[in-house]
Amino acid sequence: MSAFAAVRPDGPLYRLAREPDPWAWPAWSHAGPDGTFGNRWDDPDGSYRVLYASSQRLGAFVETLAQSQDSSAVLHATNSEQIETDDPDLLEALRILGLKLL
Repeated sequence: MSAFAAVRPDGPLYRLAREPDPWAWPAWSHAGPDGTFGNRWDDPDGSYRVLYASSQRLGAFVETLAQSQDSSAVLHATNSEQIETDDPDLLEALRILGLKLL
């Protein structure tokens, strides 16, 4: 018996993931040497996996970019205009993270 109750969201959920099944659990073969997948809400003991989703599109973008917040590669790409988008949600996520497109 599970200690958690199953609940359904009130509306759509947004998730950034890979095809063919965006809701598939990440394969354990992709875990790092520490047993995690390099994300901030991963189980530090590496005994369970986490799927990230948000009730808002912006939340899905921000969570995906959060692990790169201090990445010089992301900052370099942003400063070099290598990210091309007019997606308002992605632009807002970049603004929240303190990045901006030139």
